Amino acid sequence: MEKKSLMSIKHWQAPLVGLLGLWLAASPWVVGPSGSDLLSGACVALGVGLLAAAAAMAQHVKAGWGAWLAVVVGLLAALSPWLLGFSEQSGATTNALATGLVAAILGFMVGLASSDPDSWWNDRVAH
Repeated sequence: MEKKSLMSIKHWQAPLVGLLGLWLAASPWVVGPSGSDLLSGACVALGVGLLAAAAAMAQHVKAGWGAWLAVVVGLLAALSPWLLGFSEQSGATTNALATGLVAAILGFMVGLASSDPDSWWNDRVAH
């Protein structure tokens, strides 16, 4: 009974991850001139990835994989300045790092809340 009530809790993190995705996608044009099509394209792609993760997190059935998708995409966004070579642009680097880390933390929170570690153990141990 308690497990069912926990599953009915709506994840408040999903709309925030969606807003972070929208921000990341729009940020090359809001923060300032990107100077690179690679930077703009990466921000849009990672922003769309966060939007997809947020949509999955909002559904109870897919909240787990959506949350872990938010973690992966968030970490990619946080590392993108160094992976794509625009770390010398301080505004873009700060934006990608902050947005990515916040999205990853929110996704991690939902991922932990939606996983049931006991089911993994009980499925593999004879009782």
